[in-house]
Amino acid sequence: MARKHNKPAAPPKPRQNQSASIPANDPGAQYGMQAARAAVESLQRGDVAGAAGVVEQGLRQAPRNADLWHLGGQAALHLGDVGRGKEMIRRAIDLAPKVALYHYNLGNALFAEKDLDGALQSFRQAVRLEPRFPDAFTNLGIVFTRKHQHEEAEAAFEQVLRMQPDSAQAVLNLAICDMELRKPDKVSELTARLEALVGQPDQRLLHEIGNLYRGLGRHLVAEEYYRRALDLNDSAAEIWFALGDVLSQAGEGERAAEALAKAESLGLQLGPIRLAQARLAIARDAVGDAKRLLGEASELSQDSITYLLRIAHQYTLIGDFAAQEKLLNRVLEINPDNVGAFSGLTLAPGRKLSEDDALKLRRLADDKSVDTETRTSIGFALGDYYRYAKKYDDSFRYYRLGNRLKGYSFDRIEYQKWLSDVEALFTRAFFDERSAWGSDSRMPVLIVGMPRSGTTLTEQIVSSHPAIFGAGEYGTVSGLATVRGLPSPDFRRQLDLATELTADQVAQHAESYLNTMKTLAAHGESFVTNKLPHNFQQLGLFGMLFPNAPVIHIKRDPRDNLLSIYFQDFAGFHDYAYDLKTLGVYYRLYERLMAHWTRVIPNPVYTLQYEELVADLPGKTQELADFIGVDLDERMLRFYEQERKVETASKWQVRQKLYTTSVQRWKPYEKHLQPLFDALGPID
Repeated sequence: MARKHNKPAAPPKPRQNQSASIPANDPGAQYGMQAARAAVESLQRGDVAGAAGVVEQGLRQAPRNADLWHLGGQAALHLGDVGRGKEMIRRAIDLAPKVALYHYNLGNALFAEKDLDGALQSFRQAVRLEPRFPDAFTNLGIVFTRKHQHEEAEAAFEQVLRMQPDSAQAVLNLAICDMELRKPDKVSELTARLEALVGQPDQRLLHEIGNLYRGLGRHLVAEEYYRRALDLNDSAAEIWFALGDVLSQAGEGERAAEALAKAESLGLQLGPIRLAQARLAIARDAVGDAKRLLGEASELSQDSITYLLRIAHQYTLIGDFAAQEKLLNRVLEINPDNVGAFSGLTLAPGRKLSEDDALKLRRLADDKSVDTETRTSIGFALGDYYRYAKKYDDSFRYYRLGNRLKGYSFDRIEYQKWLSDVEALFTRAFFDERSAWGSDSRMPVLIVGMPRSGTTLTEQIVSSHPAIFGAGEYGTVSGLATVRGLPSPDFRRQLDLATELTADQVAQHAESYLNTMKTLAAHGESFVTNKLPHNFQQLGLFGMLFPNAPVIHIKRDPRDNLLSIYFQDFAGFHDYAYDLKTLGVYYRLYERLMAHWTRVIPNPVYTLQYEELVADLPGKTQELADFIGVDLDERMLRFYEQERKVETASKWQVRQKLYTTSVQRWKPYEKHLQPLFDALGPID
């Protein structure tokens, strides 16, 4: 889904210095030079009308003085008369075509009129004439950014940085570009350089850096920068809103709601707030609240195409495709050529994609002027289309495009180090020493495994029992119900938190978590499931908090599991998911971690093989019921009849009966999967 990102600064105001030489034999040469100097002085004093008057008089005596025409154009631009400004600067270029400054300011005028192609041509001519012209390269990069040509923008901003290595704005512009290109390592390098350059970043810069990491989906890092910004001034509504958004994306619903309420109290526009609150409502399964909030958001957003597209996407998550279609058609009324609305309508669930539609989408997918996010979505959608058409080579081509455009990189060395540290800290002795800590409640039930392994299906089955409430992907173990004063870490901070916590703090944390579970179990259910797959990274903390609580671990044939991940356009940050070799490496590290947890944590762990569940639903469902501690209920076998929102990438599949089509799904793609096979090694 589209997010609001930073954009590089808009082109600066026109430059005012003269650059053209005046031929000595020009009849009005001396008068023209004097008039030009006087016009520059007037502009520097801020007397734009006076400058315009001087130029007008000067041109009567020196009609071929290029500098006067150029300065008159600048004055007109300052006064808001863009048409007159362009006309005068073009006259200056006719008289002196090799002056870079004239082309540069013509580019600014064209940019102001949103003529991006014209501005691009002018800025390119400026840098051809004057190769060391950093402002022109900056504006060239900005125009490329607006045209979604981020690789070309990156080259322009790198050129600026070579000329101005100590320019914080140049570093920031390049970082924004690299965020769009999904280069997280380079963004981290540039933000570190930025902070070193400025010493003590002000609130604006901290907000900008937070937005960079928000755009990359690195929510914890973004949260850190937003909080640093708010420490300087806690009345900045936009930063509270941004904080609420990243907390929501990270599954921290309660803290996200508090941040959004703060933004609203500080007077932020209500449209974006209602949309963010609707996302939170969807996450907690409050579909009625979500529809009300989305309706308010669409009314408040009026003709904002960006927000209408975002609202339309949220309607798909609650299955209201009529509302989605209405909003997308509203976007097309505003802009008939909007690619996002066209692709949204074309790819709507239930609509059969025609070959003609597919060809249009192929052109858009290969068009670099289309924004990266839209091209990414189209790539994955075409992968799906050709998969259903059994054109597997075309299908894989577009899945590969979508994954490449995501552009994330996985730090294998850092992850392996963290895993080794986990194995060293969380031993059986560690838990034995804390055997009296935490709560003996069995109410929380974790369902963990790799994404796309069957966690959603498993929760749908067990939560069909009247004594079990399915909370969905409610949040991480550490962050679900953070006690005041304790940090809310990502999985890498689990080690610090585990060693810092006292028995009393563990008891408080467990009690807070349980209170949240009891609130969710509004009909008196005895068990509440949390099926966030990556909680497999948090089982050390879970074992401290709830040593008796059940853990259901879902496994699937890694070839099917990982290919399903590769085919999925995930929201949020899944840095391991977009490269076949990396997926294989990550899977083996996940297996190693789960083998460790199974050996050391005190919790009962039931490992369920997805393929066995598909082959023997009654038998495996009985085992699940026995493990949790409930009698088998026939509704568990008719899980697909359960009416509830399913907020994951698997949402449509789990509303259907159980089929075997997801088993050995990798086979038709076998010839493309050698990097995955090499990374996985032998498969049992």
